[in-house]
Amino acid sequence: TWCRRNGSTEPTVMDRDEERKTEGPQREASEPTKKRKDKRKKGKWEIVWKEGGGQGPLRRLTFEGCFSRYEYINKTLESWSAVALAPSSKHLSKQSSTFASSSTSPESSFTPDHAPAPSPLRVSPRSGDASSLQNTGIPLDGRGPYLPSCSHPSRFLLESHLRGLASALPARFRQSSWTLLYSTWKDGISLATLMRRCTNKEIRPCIMVIRDSEGHIFGGFTSQGWQVSQRYFGTGEAFVFQVHPRPVMYRWSKLNQYFQFGSTESIAIGGGGHFSIWLDADLAWGNSGRCDTFCSPCLASSEEFRCMDVEVWGVGW
Repeated sequence: TWCRRNGSTEPTVMDRDEERKTEGPQREASEPTKKRKDKRKKGKWEIVWKEGGGQGPLRRLTFEGCFSRYEYINKTLESWSAVALAPSSKHLSKQSSTFASSSTSPESSFTPDHAPAPSPLRVSPRSGDASSLQNTGIPLDGRGPYLPSCSHPSRFLLESHLRGLASALPARFRQSSWTLLYSTWKDGISLATLMRRCTNKEIRPCIMVIRDSEGHIFGGFTSQGWQVSQRYFGTGEAFVFQVHPRPVMYRWSKLNQYFQFGSTESIAIGGGGHFSIWLDADLAWGNSGRCDTFCSPCLASSEEFRCMDVEVWGVGW
């Protein structure tokens, strides 16, 4: 694991324009002041590492911070490597959470020209190591006591599916009615239409259900309606699920806060490592994979799937 800024492994200590402006004794007198100012200057840094003891995929995390933060993160990474190489690594998860609370979220990234040998460190500073966590799936109870009142009949959800999902909702929504806000068979195939029908000024939850070409039925509960946004939104009440062939749900793992994301090009639930659910602008193709947000596996019949039907239900709308 290592840090870089502007393609160099060493940070620039002084701006060249300022260096040219200062000459003679005056330059020597102002040198400590300049160094202090330079330590407060912000720059873009990149951490690059390989998972799986150097055998896994290459991962990058770019952030913005001053030179003092660079020094702190560099020392933290060195301590991570020392612990990872030691026989016992029981303190590694504690150091990972300390780093995650102090770093900023990435805004942009760049590819270094030369990359040194990766460290065997396996911890992801952005979202933790979800691959080391056990499967956290909770079975859905198809005989639950709650059967929601739906505004329209679903094209593929059975009564057992409805009971299981209603019982998995937060307690205040379990007896709420469900309103069909959007469906491909009723409203046509259009992400723009989905966004328009599922946006609300009040914060009200939604359930998105998808059926792929192989008959797998899955989806996600989000605490807010859908909207175009430049960043993730939502709350930890979100969860993802599969009702066929295996009725199971996956709650928030607390590794990150990538709950829901919407743009004019795609829609997604979960993130970190892979989306739990991702659909393109035509609602024709999607992706589902191992997701850090919910510690969920692929929910569809395969990681890349063909989308046949989509329904979005408003809970309590």
